Amino acid sequence: MKELTTKDTKSTKEEKNLRALPDGWAWMTVGDVVSFEYGKGLTQDKRDASGKVPVYGSNGIVGYHSTALVDKPCLVIGRKGAAGAVHKSDAPCWPIDTTYFAIPPENVNLHFLYHLFLTLDFASLDRSTAIPGLNRNDAYAINIPLPPLPEQERIVARLEELLSDLEAGVAALMRVRAGLKRYKASVLKAACEGKLSDNKGLGDGELPDGWRWTTIGDVADTTSGGTPSRKNPEYFQGTIPWVKSGELGDGFISKTEEKITDDALRNSSAKLFPSGTVLVALYGATVGKVGILKIEAASNQAVCALFPRNNSFTAKFMFYWLMSQRRELINKSMGGAQPNISQGIVRSHLFPLFPLPEQERIVAEIERRLESRRVVEAAVEAGLKRAGRLRQAVLRSAFEGRL
Repeated sequence: MKELTTKDTKSTKEEKNLRALPDGWAWMTVGDVVSFEYGKGLTQDKRDASGKVPVYGSNGIVGYHSTALVDKPCLVIGRKGAAGAVHKSDAPCWPIDTTYFAIPPENVNLHFLYHLFLTLDFASLDRSTAIPGLNRNDAYAINIPLPPLPEQERIVARLEELLSDLEAGVAALMRVRAGLKRYKASVLKAACEGKLSDNKGLGDGELPDGWRWTTIGDVADTTSGGTPSRKNPEYFQGTIPWVKSGELGDGFISKTEEKITDDALRNSSAKLFPSGTVLVALYGATVGKVGILKIEAASNQAVCALFPRNNSFTAKFMFYWLMSQRRELINKSMGGAQPNISQGIVRSHLFPLFPLPEQERIVAEIERRLESRRVVEAAVEAGLKRAGRLRQAVLRSAFEGRL
């Protein structure tokens, strides 16, 4: 822990290049004020999970233990991984070996230093080429303004008042954001079950004439694509868009990361699908995600393509139905850690069959409601960005002596 004295402050010559500060304030460096001490390793199998001492990693609390490495309140700064992230522990804690910890001296308020450190962007000091890392000597060189302790305490009180109101607003926006996600899911499910129709809807009693449950395999033919041999790099220098499962994200597909040649099509199980084809990811990180082609394209073997049989459904109606069914499809998946679904699972999945005019009306209603959702979502995101800018403006004002 540093002991601050007048000899620690910047010389008059050095201060000339820094902005003027209110009377009683002084320019110092981070290294003048605190030492960044190394945390100590504590693997999960060695932690006493019944304890109440927080264990900090670079991203924040990663568990609990029965004893503390640091026996007083401190700041924890990410050293590896989330390098430069700053956390405040108001109680004894255990910072692990991917972090530094810092205990301010008696004439520096912990909460003041925490808010100040949040403005310093330690992450920008990363000079590593692999795992992000923070060199403490780089952090030590940063200039910071330091007022007398009573002024620090006044600033902290004002900051916490202002930021509390701001964070309440952010929390409200986050609740709206979460509600919008649930709204999308409920709109898709209700619409595709006919519950946005003037009719009663599926599952609510006798169905109107021409409405019935069926399976996807009863109304659609399915196939998958293939991957041309990577041993022939020329196969991937063509003009035919080639869709991978990771490119399916519940939207329209108008471009792809890779393109293949006609020879690649002829010498593999890849097939050319027409614009308007509905695609489903069978495995990978996006398993169960869907898309609609806006272009002619081929795909790899992890993508299932659906084609309506006897003009039984519109592409957009099938697209929205499958989007509402991702969780149900994944629940039928095979395999271990990575869920996989098969064409057989897709074909056996239930599908609500409505007359085509009703499908088109339902699609129009879905898109009307989702467009309203997008407008609200854009307003929420704009509000969150404004809140972030306002937070930075409040902090900047505080540390310029204008709060």
